[in-house]
Amino acid sequence: MSILALDPATLTGWALQLNSDRSAEGFADRRLVYSGEILIEGKRVEYGTFNAATLKKTKKRKAEPRYYRTAHFYDFVEDLIEFFVVERIVCEEASAIQRGKPAVEVSHKLRAAVEIAVVRARHTIELTYLDPPDLKFAALNKRKGTKEEMIAAAAERYGYKGDEDNEADALHLMGWALR
Repeated sequence: MSILALDPATLTGWALQLNSDRSAEGFADRRLVYSGEILIEGKRVEYGTFNAATLKKTKKRKAEPRYYRTAHFYDFVEDLIEFFVVERIVCEEASAIQRGKPAVEVSHKLRAAVEIAVVRARHTIELTYLDPPDLKFAALNKRKGTKEEMIAAAAERYGYKGDEDNEADALHLMGWALR
């Protein structure tokens, strides 16, 4: 079973547990960053970030409308689902308490894009949401924690060498899913 873990945001953290020899490394482009591969619970997991930000105006092109962010994210999720035959998605839930209204609005739109991709998939996909305090508890054994603590916990638990909190959260989501 292939599992996709997502920390949806304009800069989304993703982790992909694969059941085949395929690799997400080939998907890397200006939006998708492939950061590496580690083992979680004895399973091969690839991870990185996806930048759903809209293109800014330049001398040669117009700026993209803000709603394109959701379309970019949907395309990313749909491509991974189809290419890797993802059977389970674990997604961090939005937390309005910790973030401002614009961030929560983006977060809800990105989660809606995940749900649409799941519904449109050609096979059955289990979709699970995990609240941020529950994710922090799984990673830190406490319900509150800083981004730095989450990164440090990913380094200690999984050998993560990066400094990107979105990647660390995606790895913790994957760790939770594989337990």
